[in-house]
Amino acid sequence: MATYYVRKSGSDSNAGTSAGAAWLTLGKALGASGIASGDTVYVGAGTYREVVTVAMTSATAETQVIGDVSGQFTGDAGEVVWTARVTDDETAPVSANTLDLAGRDYLTFENFIIFSGTTRCVNATTTNSTNCTFRRCIFRSSAITSLLVAYTGTAGQAANWTFDRCYFISHSGTCASITLPTSASADYNVGISITNCVFMIVGTGGNWSIIVGVTGANSFKGGGISVYNCAFFGFNGISANVATSLPFSVYNSYWYSSGTALSGASSGMIVEDYNVFMATTPRTNVSIGSNSSTTKAATWSEGRECLWGLRPVRPWGMPTESSTMLGFGAQSGGPVTDISGGPRASGGASTSYAVGPYERPNAGTKETSVTHAGAASLKLTGPGYHDFQVPVDASITTITVYARYDTNHAATNKPQISVLGGGEIGVSDATATMTAAVDTWEALQLTFTPTAKGVVTIRCISRSAAGNGIAYFDS
Repeated sequence: MATYYVRKSGSDSNAGTSAGAAWLTLGKALGASGIASGDTVYVGAGTYREVVTVAMTSATAETQVIGDVSGQFTGDAGEVVWTARVTDDETAPVSANTLDLAGRDYLTFENFIIFSGTTRCVNATTTNSTNCTFRRCIFRSSAITSLLVAYTGTAGQAANWTFDRCYFISHSGTCASITLPTSASADYNVGISITNCVFMIVGTGGNWSIIVGVTGANSFKGGGISVYNCAFFGFNGISANVATSLPFSVYNSYWYSSGTALSGASSGMIVEDYNVFMATTPRTNVSIGSNSSTTKAATWSEGRECLWGLRPVRPWGMPTESSTMLGFGAQSGGPVTDISGGPRASGGASTSYAVGPYERPNAGTKETSVTHAGAASLKLTGPGYHDFQVPVDASITTITVYARYDTNHAATNKPQISVLGGGEIGVSDATATMTAAVDTWEALQLTFTPTAKGVVTIRCISRSAAGNGIAYFDS
């Protein structure tokens, strides 16, 4: 297993084995003379104007293509954009798939913004590709009717695809199209998981955020697709024609839709629960989840602070402080982190997850009655965390925070502090956990030595066993 690098300052005649000898193009990295099974390639910031058909020998173990947005590995920090507008953003995109997997397996793509041509961002329809993952990616249409992601399987074979913490933004085209051939022998589990994703689709008619269709005239179908903690905006949501023995499962998600949220080709093909629907037609051929709601308000932040001349402190889509979506997603089996990578549950004074991709971190409040030394402490009710950005020099640094918890919090998982997000300045993630008894202040310390000046995140974490348990942090 080797590590390779792609940078805008590179050359495809280089070896690609260091940041100083990086390749120039993604096509080189994914071509016949690029990476191999089990390798990792880091891609530096910039805009890569190319369409790529993967030509490497198909991998048999996870092979990673990672956008180095922090610059930790390549030295180039910023967005990593991959676009089928191969000339410039003033010229129409080419009529080609931005990424054609061409039957290659075990590929993981992270931290990319992928713009489609007039066809697709990602194509996997000509030859089946299995065990593929897209994590923290954004798929955007460059043409009005372009499809974002298209997958066609093989009868009886699992796909084992994962979409985790992704945005799908389409203009009048379906976001994700999945075609499952029928089988002559038995229903089969395709194994596609979609978690913490946001789907936005503009347009009407037959366009869907996710559509699952069948091909072939055999009696048995594929199924086993799951959606957890996602958000759907626009016209239609999910349409599925799958095996009733392996239904499409939809949990802990919400819709803000002028069309149909969930539509099964027949009854029993979609199961749902703990969802919030604000849709013209919540369900067609779908039984009502006993805990789902069509009356709860789907309330989230939309950058409202800008209206009053303030800096937005919450990303678009995060539940508001009083949102009924907080603590409502009680269906088990979903992702244990949210779209930002923070732990679930968080900020809802509940041990149940929020509905949708976001929890609500940084929900600590001022506490003046229970303090360590000063006039006030930070109070977190229920499980959650609060982050502080701390500038540091390139010298030994010690962070000390006093922590405490009450009886309702319980000692099962005591409060913690962590240092995060300092990899680009040589600081590894680390955690300190309380050992003291209930209602006792304890000093938690983290010591590290940055290799350069920068900023680290200090996270204060409540791991309360109950929604009303309290953790305090001070000094």
